[in-house]
Amino acid sequence: MDEGPGFPFFLPKGMVLKNLLIDYWRKIHAREGYVEISTPMMLNRQLWETSGHWDHYRENMYTTVTDDTDFAIKPMNCPDSFTD
Repeated sequence: MDEGPGFPFFLPKGMVLKNLLIDYWRKIHAREGYVEISTPMMLNRQLWETSGHWDHYRENMYTTVTDDTDFAIKPMNCPDSFTD
């Protein structure tokens, strides 16, 4: 679709399938002792600089400025998928 190139639009049957796959994924991960977390989709520049992503990937990251602060959308579950 032109509205979101590369991004899936899940219609009712597709959403059922997606949820079945997520349920299976959760079952397998729980069995193996993994704990699910959720992290923000958009993070400030300071974190991306700390991780090294800003210097290496800035030109290919989706960024915005809010209240004079740079933010970028995370492309995957790093660098914010860990806890201290």
